[in-house]
Amino acid sequence: MKKTISLCLLLVVILSVFSGCADTNDKALEVPYIVSIVDAEGTEILYDAGTLVKNSPKASDALQEACRNQKLVYTNSNGLYDGFGGIKSTTENGWLFYFNGDLASQGIEDVLLLENQQNVIEFRYENYSEAFTLQ
Repeated sequence: MKKTISLCLLLVVILSVFSGCADTNDKALEVPYIVSIVDAEGTEILYDAGTLVKNSPKASDALQEACRNQKLVYTNSNGLYDGFGGIKSTTENGWLFYFNGDLASQGIEDVLLLENQQNVIEFRYENYSEAFTLQ
């Protein structure tokens, strides 16, 4: 009986010690963001800046928050944001995702926001051929 109680107490102590060792990915981060959406004429149809407080925040989280804040309607087809404010992508022109000034090499769902750094998420309505030949 004493052996069982001792083992139980040991187990409780071990669990108590290791329960504070959570992975840092589970910690909510505060990340600043700027979201800008620019149409074909270079007119900014959305600008929003703020701070997300979330575990593993993605660029898509900031985009959705900005659209919600500014009441801008968007469409997402097969994981691609293909329409903002009624302006839809076509086969030649469409919405391209830029992260911190560079045309992103990943989709917006795959880009994690950076803590302690301004995160600039931008969508520009551009001609695909022209945008990709500049890279």
